[in-house]
Amino acid sequence: MRKLYRPAAVFVVVIFGSLVASTFLIARAAGPDYAYLVGRGKADVTGPAVGVQLWGFVRADQISEGIHFRLFSRAFEIAERKGDRRIVFANVDLGSVTHAMHQEVVERLQKKYPKMYSEENVILSATHTHSGPSGYWHYGT
Repeated sequence: MRKLYRPAAVFVVVIFGSLVASTFLIARAAGPDYAYLVGRGKADVTGPAVGVQLWGFVRADQISEGIHFRLFSRAFEIAERKGDRRIVFANVDLGSVTHAMHQEVVERLQKKYPKMYSEENVILSATHTHSGPSGYWHYGT
């Protein structure tokens, strides 16, 4: 029996990395007369090239045979210069983002940046590609 690729932890780490990169850019950039600080980050989330079951495909034998396009996570953050309000939007080239993935990303952000992030200001989204890996849900593909 083929071992399924379980990338949830990998995707969480990479999404988290792209969000940390956006925070780093906010801290470094921007002149003193701008009302908002804007940051962005990008990370490669491409999994193994061959032998991975594809997202949304029903048959178990429908597996990847190579890489046509690399998959990425892109994060954007907007923060008030004077104040503590901010919002983060991350989009990842996956079929979907699960609630468990969102919770893990928020928890990791809260550990690294206490009191800056919560479920109210971190938005994760997916491009809904069927050309990405599956096996990261708690159930099915």
